[in-house]
Amino acid sequence: MPVILNIVNKVKSILVVIVSFFAILNSEPVRYLHFYDAADNSLMFIEFEYDANGVNTSRSVYMSDTTFIKRIDVQTSPDGSKSRETSFNFNDDTLFSASYKSDADKNSFSIKDQFGVDQFGSDISYTETSTDNFDITQNNKVINKISYIKEGDNYKKIQVADNSGALLYYATVEYESGAGVVYNTKINKNIPSLRHLGNNRFEVRFTMLKPAHVSCELSTLSGRQVGKVVHREFTKGTTREVINFNKSLSAITTGVYLLSLSIDGNRVLKEKILIQRSKGGM
Repeated sequence: MPVILNIVNKVKSILVVIVSFFAILNSEPVRYLHFYDAADNSLMFIEFEYDANGVNTSRSVYMSDTTFIKRIDVQTSPDGSKSRETSFNFNDDTLFSASYKSDADKNSFSIKDQFGVDQFGSDISYTETSTDNFDITQNNKVINKISYIKEGDNYKKIQVADNSGALLYYATVEYESGAGVVYNTKINKNIPSLRHLGNNRFEVRFTMLKPAHVSCELSTLSGRQVGKVVHREFTKGTTREVINFNKSLSAITTGVYLLSLSIDGNRVLKEKILIQRSKGGM
């Protein structure tokens, strides 16, 4: 776990800037950003959520193995610009708050923890040096360079470099419509996946080449079936099914369970999950 925390701490300021810019630069809603280091090792991904008007209201950050890191709630000012973000852990405890401000062509942000301690010592600023290229500065010194790479009308890739221009990280983009680069195929395979969304919510993602019957069931570690949460026909294509155990099988108690996914009777996924009930009930 210390390695994971070090990675998160090392890139969290960069992620804040990347996501902030992307909300401004891009017109089509983004579903995921997938982050990699310069050697193509998968680091983490960010999932975006929107309100009924298409405004980004929150994001969830996961490590590449789908370990949930934090949820970020976004607050906007009356003119629609982002003014503040607050991040929360698995238990909804406040982790950090990011505040944004703008002065002429110079924008900046600061990040403080739940005790009000500045995490970087001073504000981080970002300025556009040319179309889709930005310098990230602190105390008037360039610390990173960010480039947004377009393909057609949409952005396909985001590159983060050090102050000399050497590549450190990059992100590929997956849009709400399904367009864009879904995954770096060198690292990830198109296989069923399970993601923990927090608060007893899980997302099952799978792709089918033809229509088929899909079932998803919960069982104890000893194999006793607790109940089925998905049991119906699905069409061809990629599907994201969100399971909320606060609503489905709401009577089950806190504990570790097995969640399995079967397509036309063939099991394709089986993973342990943790269900946590509050002391006062859900």
